[in-house]
Amino acid sequence: MRTHAFKAALAELIGTYALVLFGAGAVVANEITGGQVGWVGIALAHGVVLLFTVYAISYISGAVVNPAVTLGLMVSNRLQVFTGIAYIAVQILGGYLAALTLQLLVANVTVATPGPELTHGATVLREELGANRGLLIEAIGAFFLTFVVLSTAVDSRATPGFAGLAIGLTWAGFILWAGPLTGGSANPARTFGPAVATGQISPDMLGWMEVYFLGPILGALVAALVKAFLRPGPDEGG
Repeated sequence: MRTHAFKAALAELIGTYALVLFGAGAVVANEITGGQVGWVGIALAHGVVLLFTVYAISYISGAVVNPAVTLGLMVSNRLQVFTGIAYIAVQILGGYLAALTLQLLVANVTVATPGPELTHGATVLREELGANRGLLIEAIGAFFLTFVVLSTAVDSRATPGFAGLAIGLTWAGFILWAGPLTGGSANPARTFGPAVATGQISPDMLGWMEVYFLGPILGALVAALVKAFLRPGPDEGG
């Protein structure tokens, strides 16, 4: 039992590491090339790596790789509390290690001219949006991501074999819309790793925490409640 728990946690760490490394890496590549990757390429990178991560480790850990979705699964009684806490810890760690790796790999690399300094894949909120609208955008993304996870990867009535595709495309679609607005995170581990690795965390970060932590968590919890409400009862043929 302990061996399985360790393997599952390790799988979550590796999966989240890959997610942040390739996702944030696409953002860095876009900055280095002066926008040649674009938001389509960034969204595709995030979606594809999430797709393959689901297929690669879902049989080991469920391939949650997102602290907000993990909480949604816990509320839905699809994940034990201790397991969920362990997952969240290694997901945050995996994101941080990926950000450190990316920072090391692109050290001393300059961006295309003209352009700003490298963000190292950090998710950035457009100033004119404000924290409240940013929070809502991130909550919407996490809602649909969690809802799709619960409907495809968890629900036994779902068509088998398509969970990875559905989940990956959901995240990619969200990033296409929200990328220019909030960075399109919907995943606290995706945001936290690059922010810490690049020293962007400061005591005056309450608004940032609301957007990228509270937003996805609220979205995931609402998704869990909606999915529970929609689940057919015994008298509805479910």
